[in-house]
Amino acid sequence: GWRDWFIPANEMTKFRVAVDCGECSSGGQWGDNTAYYMTNAYFCPVNIDSGGCVANSGFDLREDVMCNVCDDDLALCGDGHGHEGGADTGAWCDCYALQLSADHLTTDAHKHYCQEDLNWRPNLVIDRSQCTCYKPLDKEVKTYHKVKLAEIPYVKETFKHEIVSKLGLYVDDLIRWEGDKDSSDIDCDDQYTYLSQEDFVHGTYRITECGNYVLTEDIVVHFNEPSSTFSYENGDSPNAYAMDDLPWYPTTDQQESGQYFGLNAFWGPFSLGFFAGISIETSYVDIDLNGHSIGMAPEFYLQQRFFSLIELANRPFAPGKGAANWGWIEHYASNVVVQDGSLGLTSHHCLHGNFLNNVLVSNVQMSQFDVAGFGCGQCVKVELRDLDVGPQHQTIPVLGRYTHARAFLPRIQALVDHYGTEYMTFADREPILVTDLADRLVTQMDMIYNHVINGVEYDDDEEEWAETKALFYNPTGWMDGGSSYGLLIGGDGAQVVGIGARHSGTSDVTISNVEIY
Repeated sequence: GWRDWFIPANEMTKFRVAVDCGECSSGGQWGDNTAYYMTNAYFCPVNIDSGGCVANSGFDLREDVMCNVCDDDLALCGDGHGHEGGADTGAWCDCYALQLSADHLTTDAHKHYCQEDLNWRPNLVIDRSQCTCYKPLDKEVKTYHKVKLAEIPYVKETFKHEIVSKLGLYVDDLIRWEGDKDSSDIDCDDQYTYLSQEDFVHGTYRITECGNYVLTEDIVVHFNEPSSTFSYENGDSPNAYAMDDLPWYPTTDQQESGQYFGLNAFWGPFSLGFFAGISIETSYVDIDLNGHSIGMAPEFYLQQRFFSLIELANRPFAPGKGAANWGWIEHYASNVVVQDGSLGLTSHHCLHGNFLNNVLVSNVQMSQFDVAGFGCGQCVKVELRDLDVGPQHQTIPVLGRYTHARAFLPRIQALVDHYGTEYMTFADREPILVTDLADRLVTQMDMIYNHVINGVEYDDDEEEWAETKALFYNPTGWMDGGSSYGLLIGGDGAQVVGIGARHSGTSDVTISNVEIY
């Protein structure tokens, strides 16, 4: 809960809540020990919450989380406000501003907080719609910390107008708005970083500081490649799951450090592995390809099926969109230039982004992409000029099911660890041990890997190879189960359904001297 999670707090700290961050008030149920929490659906792709408060005679309403007050006026399946001072029914089923005790217990077991039960986490929001207040008691020993002004992080300007002009809220003079960056002590135009192959060995090159980034050589992306070549003759498995660090994925240390979080947690920006060669997570960035190229190594292309060479954000999609739960910390690029070079081979996009603002892509060749050369959703002031887009990759070796299988490997490990000795039953088939089923999937993944990468030819009469081809092999080489584009300009949301229907939030896009083939 808040008392454990919030570092400055101790057993004597008071907690109150403030709707619209206007006034710190005691909670109606928990008094001066009230804090805000969010429920599962805001950090997990679940739909397991039961609606309403079940109040029985003699039952303490405070003990039923559904009976606690929800200050979220836009609750996912209602109008918010749950139980309020005597009402015995609640209208919400998901809430990002749920009043609970500051000592309320949470769980760190994934199957509980993401799979089985209604659960919650301490909540902080960026739009000042709700705030949790804290106050040390008088007899607490006060601790002071000195912080340099340059170390204070910039505040995003998304709600600046509402905070300052509409609500007239107090803003301390020490607050540094993100838009002040270019006039502060950092001159982005004078910042130069030169990138070489050495910068692309262990994972996505994450750009979090403004400036100019210049390639000095062609880049072949092959993150965390195996230390030795897999030998088909020796029975090596490129898709083995029973190990601490899976090849081509973020290592355990990289995940725990927060640098590439998500794979083993099954949520977060890197929950499907490395999603980009370069991620631009700030504003005022100039990528100068300098006549060079960026592309995936063939092995990495096969094993990392969800990937953009350059992603203009800190995650592939907005929260609640796309193929996974990416978490809720968002950084989208603005005032960005990408120019003068080549992009391809890639298993998804050459260049991709959402919520872009003032982006120029100039004199770039994009080719050998599975999905699109350039794709963006909800983009404003985007200029695409002097581009050569195509051809699309026409020898895609595997079907979409191989993408799913690769993404499933960390989950297979968890499945075998918890249920490996149990049997799984299918209709009209004999029960099979979970471990045996997992191992058979890996065997077939290894067969397709060795066929594609090492040129191993199997007997067409071999039953396992026949099953492997039916499951994974792409006989046409064309995109499987989806659409491909040269340029994809869409609105809000993932551009996977309702083609042409999603266009809100996109404006002022200029395309000139672009050839697509």
